[in-house]
Amino acid sequence: MQWIDRVVFGFVFFVVGGLSGCLYAFPLTSDSNSDSETETQTESDTQSNKDTAGTDTADTKCSDEDGAPSVPRSCFEILTCDPAAMDGEFEIDPDGAGGAAPFTVTCDLSGGGWTLIYTEDFTAGDSSGWKGAAGVPTPVDTTSSCKTAYGEMLGGYDILGGAGAFTAQAFSLRGIPHTEVFVGLDYVVMDTWDAERALVYVDNIERYSVVFDDADAIENACGGSRPDIGPQPVAIQTDHVAATVTVRVTSTLDSNALDESFGVDNVVLRIR
Repeated sequence: MQWIDRVVFGFVFFVVGGLSGCLYAFPLTSDSNSDSETETQTESDTQSNKDTAGTDTADTKCSDEDGAPSVPRSCFEILTCDPAAMDGEFEIDPDGAGGAAPFTVTCDLSGGGWTLIYTEDFTAGDSSGWKGAAGVPTPVDTTSSCKTAYGEMLGGYDILGGAGAFTAQAFSLRGIPHTEVFVGLDYVVMDTWDAERALVYVDNIERYSVVFDDADAIENACGGSRPDIGPQPVAIQTDHVAATVTVRVTSTLDSNALDESFGVDNVVLRIR
């Protein structure tokens, strides 16, 4: 009797909410005497790993309405098509075939399919895009004692303080479809805060408001003669579908920036 080695593959395709579907291949049956096929597959996997090192623009298992492989529109779509996909850089095409060229983004897939839009720790002294009143650029503190204590920061001692002082930036979301936005940053509280509020707005909506008082501080780390509260983590996640998002950081301080001040550090902006 002659034995015929064979592998049969099944395919599943679906469309959810108008998004691209997912095309999967999975073995249904196989013969145990398939050493040559196993060797071929191992060689193929090895080559695939080499091809996808760095930017992963290879098989993300996304497909169009006709079942043909397609470039995903966002990191969330990558995760939807392939729940086993790993964090990294991927090519996406937000407006689909025939529109603008695809581009590469960093995807946080283990955290739920977030697309990174912006990240900055200001160590290079670059505050591009951050502006205060009358559109005046907000400088980075690279020289004061607070820089020594907490590292480079946007604004800070003798820069951001006094009534109405703020720094803000509007970010393009590059046409990437999404329903949520995440804003993370460190809000640095320095010197004579007396029951005054640290404030962060997203698209002119107050999303963070916390009262600080220097009576709660235990160390005079920098700046003036009063104790400093220092960096405070801020994490904001909210619904969002617009093409841009504006982040504004301010306070209710009423004295000048030599007496009481604030800074911004470690800004992260993601969408999904």
